[in-house]
Order: sequence, then C-alpha cells, then structure tokens
Amino acid sequence: MKYIKGYLLLGLTLILGSCSDFLDRDPDQILTNDQIFSDAKMINSVLAGFYGNTENWGQSFATPASFTKVDDGCVTDGGRDNMQEYSDNQWRVYPYKYIRNLNQFLAGLRATTVLESTEKLRYEGEIRFLRAWAYFSMCRGLGGVPIVNDNVYEYEAGMDVSGLAVPRSKESEVYDYIINECATIANYLPTKPTTNAARATRWAALMLKARAAVYAGSLANYNNKMVAPIRTEGNEVGIPAEMATPYYETALEAAKEVITQASAYYNLDITVPNDLGQNFYNAVCVKENNHEVIWAKDYAYPGATHGFTQKNIPASLAEDQERCYSGAVLNLVEAFEYKDNRDGTIKVKDESGNYIMYSRPEDAFANKDARLWGTVLYPGAKFRGSEIST
Repeated sequence: MKYIKGYLLLGLTLILGSCSDFLDRDPDQILTNDQIFSDAKMINSVLAGFYGNTENWGQSFATPASFTKVDDGCVTDGGRDNMQEYSDNQWRVYPYKYIRNLNQFLAGLRATTVLESTEKLRYEGEIRFLRAWAYFSMCRGLGGVPIVNDNVYEYEAGMDVSGLAVPRSKESEVYDYIINECATIANYLPTKPTTNAARATRWAALMLKARAAVYAGSLANYNNKMVAPIRTEGNEVGIPAEMATPYYETALEAAKEVITQASAYYNLDITVPNDLGQNFYNAVCVKENNHEVIWAKDYAYPGATHGFTQKNIPASLAEDQERCYSGAVLNLVEAFEYKDNRDGTIKVKDESGNYIMYSRPEDAFANKDARLWGTVLYPGAKFRGSEIST
C-alpha cells in the first residue's frame, strides 16, 4: 500500500484561512491514497497543506537573523554580532521531498473521480505552480538541477540505485522547464484573485514565468560580460549570451499580458493620496482588500504567525523583552533616492562644504523616495500611531 502524507492543517489558515469553502477538515494522521482521493474535502486539505509548506527559501520573517546576513540589516539589540564567515550551503534549496510529495498528489489527483474536470485542472495547475516555484528557488541558487518531471521514484532495500540517479540539467533547461510549466498551467488557473492572494491564479503563473525569464536573461547577459564568467563545462551553471534576448522577450510578453488583461483585478491602491509612504506600507503590509499583491503567503492569528515585528520593534514601542533584533544599515537607507537627486547619500554638508545642522532627526530623510517611509523605521517616523524614538 502506498501512502501520501496528509499535511496537517493545524494553522493552515495561514494560506487560505478566509476561504471558508476551501478548508473544511483538519486531517491529523497519515492517510492512504484511497482515503484522500475519495473525499473532495480531504483533497482540499492536502492541497492547502502544500501551500503551507511552501517557503520563500531565503530571507524569511520566521528567521529575523536572515536579514543580518546581507546588506539589509545588522544586529541592534545590544548583543554581539561577530559572524566572520558563512556556511557554503547558506540558503541552499533542495526540496526534492516536497517535489516528490507534489508528484504523488498529482498522480492521485489525475486518477480521482470525486472532482469535476474543471476543478481537477485547477488543482493540477496549483500543484504544478508550486512545483515550478520550488524549481525556481533551487535554480536561482544552484544553477542546473535534476528535473524529475512527474516521476515518483520508489526505493526498496537492496535494489540497484543507479536507475534513480538523475543528472543535473543545464541551467537554461531548468529555466525553460519553469517557463513552459507556467505557460501551460496559466490556462488551468482562475483569473479572479483569491482571498488575500493566497492561491495561485493565471496571473501568478504568468508572473513566475516572467520572473524566471528575467533571471535567465540576466544571467545570460551579465555573467558573460564578466572577465571570468561563472560556468561549468556542461552548462549546468552558465547560460550562453545569445539566449539573453529571447529570455527578455519572453519576460516582456508575459508581463504585458498581465498588465493588459488583469487590470480589472489589480491596481495601485492610492488610498492616502497625500501620503505615498503610507500607501506603499499598506501595499506590502495590509492584506485586506489589497489590490496590488498577485500571490503571497497568508498569515493568520492564531496558528499561522511569525514573530518578525515582535523581535524587531523599536524599544520605544516594545511591549516585552523581544525588541530591536535587527536594524536597517546606512547603505540600505541611502539606496532610496532623493526626489530631486538620484544620489541617495544622506546629506551632511551643503554646497559650500559646511555641515548641515538638522533641527530634528527625521529632517535628514526629508524629500526621500516615499518607499523609504514604508520600509524603514527611522528616528521620528511613526509606527502604530506613535513616533519612533531611537
């Protein structure tokens, strides 16, 4: 008897918590294929579990320290940060167990008779979208990886494992696989956005297609302009320069389709016309009635939460011991341009070379790109209605 893991929905309102018609049951055990694929509610539940186990596979709200390992933040809670080196597998993504589970589910889904054909196609599109996301997350860090397609490999003790060894594909082949998968499943997925943008739609598939093509085109373009391009003999790493333009054209075509056809669903939410910083903050932090986000991981209390705000909130607003874990570094702040000057370096001297005396700390950030306010809590900025004091 073959089994498929019935992923727990304990807290999987994180993805689909507001979709009352989507989550109806919380499986709490390992279930057989027959038990799952003979029950539409079970199929829904397992699909929701796959969404819940999908990760950003990189910097994450769940691990605030991840933002101190790049040039975005540094430890600011008073503790020491004497990290001098990083592991070779930092943020290395290799989720083949996840892909195998997706393939198991896909096989059972195609065989079930308890769903209408249109519903089966939608679920297949969602599973293949999540699988494409997993491959994209691998490829952007490792280059070419083995493509297993829909295969579910079985192992029994003593068998010859040579037949299970799938070689690495070329880097371009993995990006092509992602692009082609997204092009196909876009026709399986709905056009209307789901609650909190938690489930994949046609537009999510097309934008992943565009994003993969941009990555591939940029690698083909800029890697080959280096004095010593990074590549392997079989192009498991490295994409030929002549492939850059076709990839860019693919990305542009996919993005244009979303821009021209999805305008009924997505638009810039200028809800506070006189405060563009607040608008940007709302776009990336407020999920209710958000018309800008195409696909996102949904968090909901209780059960599906993260502690990013708790661990990083400024001391002046903290409600317990957790606070100030990481703070933005200067070069991140200076990456935001001034409205009248593309050089975002904080101005400390005037044109005559005299030091500028600011009356208030926040004056040093005046006239900056409004997205700075929606991104960084700088001295004098407001959060939850209170002024930040640092």
